[in-house]
Amino acid sequence: MDKILKYTLSLLQTALFGVPTSAVHLTDDEWYALFDFTRKQAVTALCYDAILLLPEDMRPPRKILLQWAVLAENVEKVHISQKMAIGKLSKIISNIDANVLIMKGFSLSRYYPMPMHREFGDVDFYCCGNHDEVCRCVEEAGIEVSYENYRHSVFRIDGVPFENHRYFLYGSSEDAEKQLETFLQQEAETSRKQSDKNIVLGTPLGTAVFFLKHAERDFVFSRLNIRLRTICDWAVMLNSGSLDYNQLNIIKKGKTIDRFADVLTAACVEQLGLSPDFLKFFPSVKKNVLDDFLFMTLNYQNLTKSRGTLKGRLQRLFKYLKHYNTYKYIFGKNIINWYYFSK
Repeated sequence: MDKILKYTLSLLQTALFGVPTSAVHLTDDEWYALFDFTRKQAVTALCYDAILLLPEDMRPPRKILLQWAVLAENVEKVHISQKMAIGKLSKIISNIDANVLIMKGFSLSRYYPMPMHREFGDVDFYCCGNHDEVCRCVEEAGIEVSYENYRHSVFRIDGVPFENHRYFLYGSSEDAEKQLETFLQQEAETSRKQSDKNIVLGTPLGTAVFFLKHAERDFVFSRLNIRLRTICDWAVMLNSGSLDYNQLNIIKKGKTIDRFADVLTAACVEQLGLSPDFLKFFPSVKKNVLDDFLFMTLNYQNLTKSRGTLKGRLQRLFKYLKHYNTYKYIFGKNIINWYYFSK
């Protein structure tokens, strides 16, 4: 596995930053293992970009390369379909005074050298206080809207899933969470004022804060461990030069995203070759924490089938027990007491 991981990271450094890939010859079995690993980590299309730059005698066998090409093409198709569906949403709401702020995957893709090869899920957006009005327009266009989740409504345009968020975060009563919510809403308003279109992308600072909070919540509370794709997202954002790092540090100070950002940055430096200069803005972390964080990320397991069940709660508990020190370092609390007994 070490060989597969190292070569995957080398391919990603090529795809993201143009660093030449290490000259390593893999067997057919190793190529299959690498392909499977990149699929689990949601970075297959990115690695494909780097593979195309390899000399022909170092590329995977034709059969595997064709599978890689098909998967990369499918990722591109998802991006194109999302872009077209977002365009249709823009037309649907064109008669009302509302703005849609695109969040998460589609917004993050702009920082990649090949945006279409950042793998995507659904399209998340925030309507700057116009959630209900946007939903009304969508329903009037003959599209069914689900309101089952209190945080966001859900609908599909041409098969593309959308989540219309009422707010950015989770409605927590904690002051730190409220402060982040207020900040994100202010950044959304800034994006809205800076654009003459009804579909906008977030400011770099707002995008970074929302990304960190969303990824941190997944890492701490979800039964899904975050994946290598998340490390890539943060690496390209940092490397873009668009962030005000000092301002970001002011905003994240005292929040649960503070140490999470430091751990994530250290992972970018160690695994993806991001410049160590970034550690001036995001201090280095304990080695045992970083090693455990990377172990959890690189041994990604999707346990969502057990969501809402006793099995799921036990899976989460075992996860907290196994990685207790890492969670306490990042979250700053006894995660087991907080999650199971203080709510």
